[in-house]
Amino acid sequence: MSLDHSRSFENGSIFLITIALAWLAMAPLVVSAEPLPVSHPRPDDSWYLDPGKARWSFQNLDQIIPVAAVSRGDSQTVPMLYAGHQILDDLYTSPEGVESPLGSILDALEVDGFIALKNGVVVGEAYFNDMQPQTQHLVFSVTKSLVGVLIGTMVDDNLIDPERAVTRYLPELKGTGFEGATVQDLLDMVAATEWNKVRSDPTSLVNVNAMAGGFIAHPEEFEFDTTIGFPGVAR
Repeated sequence: MSLDHSRSFENGSIFLITIALAWLAMAPLVVSAEPLPVSHPRPDDSWYLDPGKARWSFQNLDQIIPVAAVSRGDSQTVPMLYAGHQILDDLYTSPEGVESPLGSILDALEVDGFIALKNGVVVGEAYFNDMQPQTQHLVFSVTKSLVGVLIGTMVDDNLIDPERAVTRYLPELKGTGFEGATVQDLLDMVAATEWNKVRSDPTSLVNVNAMAGGFIAHPEEFEFDTTIGFPGVAR
């Protein structure tokens, strides 16, 4: 396989291997742990549940809720090696028997960003919907995959023991539903915390969590002002 050029990660941008919809793209974004200022508009949930709004919202999150870029620190960037043959022009057959280039399929699926690596070499990269390589993009639960990879490297470096209680590393979780869980429990998503996901119910925990994080508006009398303040309760 020939390599024709390279590019480095810049400004802390994180590239993900993905062919999913818009939210499976790339971003170094986190919701700010600080409470929303009173003057900041409180959004409803249509900005991420309405597909017509989501394509714009996912690339302009800082215009909807407070966000913060996570620095990669002072470590050196890792060059990205590119293969001479890119798979975006390769033909793929749909279940209906129609052949189309991969790039056209991604565009039709309303993907915002795509990158594929094989053996550490980029074999395909494309951006749609005005997205650019440096664009910050919401990734939702893809964050869990990134955290898992980072925890894995820290375990390998003997910086974290996955069998120790998570409160050893995050004492803020003492007194919550996560107290007593190990780091491995959280990586496996088996912590015994109460949860329900009924978006049509304003009192559903998925909505209370979204209110605490500033994703959607909350009542004037609301108990939590950050997601750290609402980390779940024990069953």
